[in-house]
Amino acid sequence: MPGIQAAAVSDSVPLRGLNDQGGFRIEGRPEPKQGDDGPQANRPRISSDYFGTMGIPLLRGRVFNERDRAGSAHVAVISDMAARMYWPGEDPIGKRLCIDWAADGRPIWREIMGIVGSTRHFGLEARQKAEIYIPHTQSPQPFMILVVRSQAGELSAAAAASVVRLPAWTRTLRASAYAAWMSLSPPPSPAAAFKSC
Repeated sequence: MPGIQAAAVSDSVPLRGLNDQGGFRIEGRPEPKQGDDGPQANRPRISSDYFGTMGIPLLRGRVFNERDRAGSAHVAVISDMAARMYWPGEDPIGKRLCIDWAADGRPIWREIMGIVGSTRHFGLEARQKAEIYIPHTQSPQPFMILVVRSQAGELSAAAAASVVRLPAWTRTLRASAYAAWMSLSPPPSPAAAFKSC
């Protein structure tokens, strides 16, 4: 599509206040005591080109690629805030965490492949949260948001209309008005939604 520089999908995006947040386990550490929530994080499911489309910088390691799919080794990418909060003084790359469980109750351990910049999901004034990103190909969701980066003035209703031409597994996508924000040029500054504490 003319003017479109990049596109991706996610089940949550910064500043919308809508995401999957909850607890997770870190391999080798004791489970939380009763009444203790334990480690907490936002847990977006994303496509492999999400970070580039959103302008979220890779700080260490790698982001997802086409090899991170159903049936391959389970992986995760964490934010730098998550790294500071839950692996202080450690290198989290190569460590494993669990945010979901198999049908038989076994934990699905995911290897941390990379660390990216932190974002804000609940407004610029809200307290930031740690983030654990999961490839949506390994954890499909019924509702996904299409995000688009375009040159200034080039984004139009055609971007939303293009959803019907996407592959079958994406036909439940909802083109988000957030795509209009991604049409800004230059792209949103890390000093705003992508600012770390």
